[in-house]
Amino acid sequence: MFFFLVVGSAAGFGISYAMYQPQVNSLQTQVSTLQSEKTVLETGYQSLNSSYNQLSANYNNLESSYTTLSSDHTQLQSDYNSLDSDYNSLDSDYTSLSQTYDDMMDYYMTLSDDVKSFQDLLFSYTYVPDAYPRVLNDAAIRKTSSAVVSAGVSSTDSWDSYQSIYNYITSNVAYAYDTEMPYIDSYWYVEQDGYEYVTRFYDEVEVCRNMIQTPELTLDIMQGDCDDQAVLAFGMVQYYREYVYGTIYLLYMAHIDFSDGSSHLAVFLPVEGGELCIIDPAGNYLTMSGGSITSNAALSEL
Repeated sequence: MFFFLVVGSAAGFGISYAMYQPQVNSLQTQVSTLQSEKTVLETGYQSLNSSYNQLSANYNNLESSYTTLSSDHTQLQSDYNSLDSDYNSLDSDYTSLSQTYDDMMDYYMTLSDDVKSFQDLLFSYTYVPDAYPRVLNDAAIRKTSSAVVSAGVSSTDSWDSYQSIYNYITSNVAYAYDTEMPYIDSYWYVEQDGYEYVTRFYDEVEVCRNMIQTPELTLDIMQGDCDDQAVLAFGMVQYYREYVYGTIYLLYMAHIDFSDGSSHLAVFLPVEGGELCIIDPAGNYLTMSGGSITSNAALSEL
């Protein structure tokens, strides 16, 4: 009885083991799978841990670099602020200097214009033909009117009137040498933006014994040299022709240079047919024939 029970128990155990064998196999498979996954996870963990350590080291390096860069940025910002302040100061100085430069250039331009104008003015007193616009303009010619009337001109006889003007001047205007006049001969300059800025004169201001008087001044003081008397004769003849006789013909101022270095000024009145009449009160010469004014062939008269 006992033996039977034992056998029976063994048989029951075998039956029971066989019944659970699939589950055991499944569990073993799951264990193997889990062990494999565990191995994979451990490998991944080790890889992640290594990456973490590397990232942590990189982070620490980056944090150190950030701290350095932040310090550099602070220094650079300070340097920038200092440079920006210097720039603003320099920009203000530049603006001020630029305005000063413009003011100085305007001043030198005005000064240069004044020097050039003064040179032209002095030339208008000392040289011909520079003096003609000053001494023989319409206003200057009109101021000879009373002298033309006093000369006894005729509104119908122009030739007799020319001789009367010549006689009036030679009888009333004495020959007198000119006073010394200063003039600017030439000057240094620099060109800037197409403009000539005067820097200095070549030499000292020159002086010459010559001054071209207006007809009015010559009539006021009743004296003058050949330039002054020729200008007066031209002005009186021109006034007579325009405002008394009523007809304007060609009339010339002749500047004559001689081989000895001297020069002379006289009035040349061209006549139809290639002839010429010279009116030269300072030289006491009038083209005449038989005591009366006339004209001769230009070449022979010259």
